[in-house]
Amino acid sequence: MPIFVANIIQEPKSTSQQFLVYGAYDNATEVENEYGEYDTVHQYGENIMITLDFDGLHEPKCQGVGTPGQDSSDYELWSPHDDGRHGAKDGCLLGQKVTYTRRKQDSECFNGDEHETVRTRTYCPCTEADYECDMNFVRNRAGQCEHIPDPLNPDNTKVNPDRDADCAAEGFWNENQGYRKIPGDQCRGG
Repeated sequence: MPIFVANIIQEPKSTSQQFLVYGAYDNATEVENEYGEYDTVHQYGENIMITLDFDGLHEPKCQGVGTPGQDSSDYELWSPHDDGRHGAKDGCLLGQKVTYTRRKQDSECFNGDEHETVRTRTYCPCTEADYECDMNFVRNRAGQCEHIPDPLNPDNTKVNPDRDADCAAEGFWNENQGYRKIPGDQCRGG
């Protein structure tokens, strides 16, 4: 008998093979219209709740999470990186190497309810690729951050009025180096 489905519920991590479906029966009736034809009128009937368990219909549970990359394992190691296109070396991306254990694309299995994603993180030494030019600086042909002259002060004769105030209030002044670490970059040292 047809039903109106109000919602389908699954456990929060979306890894379960069991679902809960709730809704109401469809109490359809045939009603004659003004042309002598019959139309179907759908009406909500009694409420219904159904549990579905697909555990027996799917592939087996994945094996070998502790030995990724081996032929007997359904898992492999994977790391996001920029392939050196932006100057990063050794597979680093934003100053770190993050390695995930993920299911192989050709493995016909599923991760069970208790499966936890395995991730390892190592930090890379800072390189030039971890920095960008600061405000009022631009990379020249040699790859160095070069100051863009102020059109209102082309010969740099004016002193920044905030420098003296900051020195008096804080006891120091931050001098712009022309470069800054890319936001979110996690590199260390270097």
